[in-house]
Amino acid sequence: MILLVGTGLGGAMIPPNSMAAITDVVAEERRGQAIGAAQGISTLSAVIGVPAVAVLASVSDWRLPFMVCGALLLVTFALSWVWYPRGPATGPRNFSYFSRFKELGSMPVFRYGMLANLTQRVGFFAVVGYVATYLIDTYDMSVGETALPLAEQSPAASGRGSSPATGAAYGSWLQGC
Repeated sequence: MILLVGTGLGGAMIPPNSMAAITDVVAEERRGQAIGAAQGISTLSAVIGVPAVAVLASVSDWRLPFMVCGALLLVTFALSWVWYPRGPATGPRNFSYFSRFKELGSMPVFRYGMLANLTQRVGFFAVVGYVATYLIDTYDMSVGETALPLAEQSPAASGRGSSPATGAAYGSWLQGC
């Protein structure tokens, strides 16, 4: 549970930092388009990525998705290193990760926002992490067969639409076939 909360905290920091980076480098008249593109890519990654991992696991074994995801993370890191803007050094910075949360947490409006964001991310990782296992155990599906319900379930779990019961409905339909 501690690791799940840590994953939720880390995942909850990606969207605001991405929006801050876009705000820093994109001209004001194109900012809305850039933020929309970033949000669309984020949703698309959940819709395509989770089922793609299921398909990769069914094609090979569990090691292939880890190698592919690891390679993609290295590419993302390299591109971020190249593309993120570099500003002039302003001297040594005092960066305290938790003191920033404490400062924002002292404001009620941010406290509720951070709590909602944290619980949404923890819920997303919990649901997406166990839907495939549920479908495999309950409906005797193969790993590859879980790709379609995962594609449908990922946006719902991330709060971006779809029906939370899609995976169970798809499994019931498959069991009846």
